[in-house]
Amino acid sequence: MSASITRLTAAFVVTLGLLLGAGVLASSSGAAPYTTQPTISVSTQTPAIGSTIAVSGNGFAPNELVTVTLGGHVLGTARADASGSFSLNISLPTGVSGSQSILATGLTSGKTTSIQLNVQSEAGAGGGTGNVGGGGGGLPATGAAVIGVGVLGGLLLIGGGVMLLLGKRRKVNA
Repeated sequence: MSASITRLTAAFVVTLGLLLGAGVLASSSGAAPYTTQPTISVSTQTPAIGSTIAVSGNGFAPNELVTVTLGGHVLGTARADASGSFSLNISLPTGVSGSQSILATGLTSGKTTSIQLNVQSEAGAGGGTGNVGGGGGGLPATGAAVIGVGVLGGLLLIGGGVMLLLGKRRKVNA
């Protein structure tokens, strides 16, 4: 009977060790937390020099000030709402034409995003629709680290198999 207790204790210790090892692996995921990249859109991407366009964006910190610039000119500042969104009507400067980028920068978070414009040199040349532009570059970190869960499942499966084999051997010896 002491041999069966020794085997059972050994199986218990091995299974416990496997579970503890799986817990360490599952908790040490290197996945970065998901962070929202800000986006910006405009009422037209082909405005005329000196015209007024609507600029809106989201993904900024709640209630932070967002500065909108074009070609080094500060066009305006807006306060983001509680969800991190803002909107602003801006007048384009007369000295800026051609391909330009509107840049929105959160003053608290430091997040930035931009969108390309093609500023027309003659009035009435505007039109088109606003598109969402990306900022920051790269891909956002999404999803979950599942390797730890997979390892834990495998270790539990192995531990269950060991327990099953030890149980069968005990019945044969009895």
